This record gives sequence, structure tokens and C-alpha cells, in this order.
Amino acid sequence: MFFSTMAGFIVLQSDKLILGRFMTMEELGLYNIGFFLAGFPLMLGQLLVQRLMIPLYRASPPRESRENFLRLRRIRFMLSGMLVAGVAPLALGGTYIVDLLYDARYLTSGAVVVIVSMALLPQMLWLTYDQVTLASGDSRGFFALNATRAVILVALLLLLVPMLGLPGAPIAMASTALLSYPLQLRLARKHGAWDPLHDAVMASIAALLLAVVVVVHGDRLATLFTL
Repeated sequence: MFFSTMAGFIVLQSDKLILGRFMTMEELGLYNIGFFLAGFPLMLGQLLVQRLMIPLYRASPPRESRENFLRLRRIRFMLSGMLVAGVAPLALGGTYIVDLLYDARYLTSGAVVVIVSMALLPQMLWLTYDQVTLASGDSRGFFALNATRAVILVALLLLLVPMLGLPGAPIAMASTALLSYPLQLRLARKHGAWDPLHDAVMASIAALLLAVVVVVHGDRLATLFTL
């Protein structure tokens, strides 16, 4: 658990540590403002999952019965739906929120809110799988998942940030969630928690939201690549 906590800290904070090496203080400040606003749904989701899913997995192990699995499916859809509902206003209206709260010097932070919101969405949609390993007493599997994410994220940040600048960080986050999904899926299947219907439906909704965001904010997002 100690090493899992360390790996989790790296996953949460490595972008700030690495971006400081390649970006100016002004750019890092704009990124931090945008990340703070965009990260609220993820923080809420982590809190809900930690408090809710471990007791549920212990009380209703999904591998024990179909009834338990279906009960967890309903709760998983509810939590994922809440997270998407929290991300959508930020992804679609992040630029307007920043324009309202800050002056023109912080214009870039609005685009950061949009791109970080979408980058964190894949991680949020599969949050409910993480705790099944702990609830099942598989602390080694939990560590393996967090350590894998940490290694992938740091490697991608070191590769993409020098190449792409500020957008490299959210792209690395989204890529980490996607690349670590096979291990997450393997652990979920091991403990009977994997729900392909949930994943397919929520991935489709996320893809649709991404398409709408690109259409609505494509020009604003493009400015990030010129920094």
C-alpha cells in the first residue's frame, strides 16, 4: 500500500513536476489554473469511489452472483453518468468560465480547462474498477496498476511535452489511461467486476462529447500548440 500510494502520487503530480522543466513560469501558471478547474470532477469521482465502491465490493462481490454483478452495474452507470455530467459543462463551457472569472491575460487557461477535462475523462469512466482489487485483498494487483500508470505517464510526459509543449501533458494523461486499460481490465476480470456493456456505452458517450468539443472549440484548442 505504501508503494501504491507513492505511485498514485506520481500519477497525480508528475505533470506539474515535469512541465516546470520545459515551460515558463507564466505558461505553468496558466496550466495550473486550467487544471484546477478541470480536475474537480476527477477529485469528486475518486472520493465517491473510495467511500462507496470498496464497501459495495465487500458486501456484494460481483463474482459470487449475477444479482451482485447487476447491482454493481447500476451503481457503476450512475457514478459514470454523474462524472460525465460534471465534465461536459467544463469541456463545452470551460473557455467561457475562464473568460468570466479572469481577465484577458488568462485566456489560454480556458483552452486548458477544455483539453484537460477531456483528457481526464477516460480515467474517470473506469475509476470504479480500481477499488475491486483492494476490496478483494489484492494489494499487489493494485500496486501493479498504479506503478504501470506512473511509468507510462512519466515516459509519455518526457516524450510529448518537449515535442508539443503544454498540450503534451493532457495528451499523455489520456494516453496513459488508454494504455493501462488492458491491465485494469485484466484485474477487473480476475475479480469478476469487468462490465463490457458499461465500458462500451460510456466510451461511446465520451467519443461523442470529444467530437462536439472539437467542433465547438477546435480553433481555441489549436492555439495551445503555438505556445
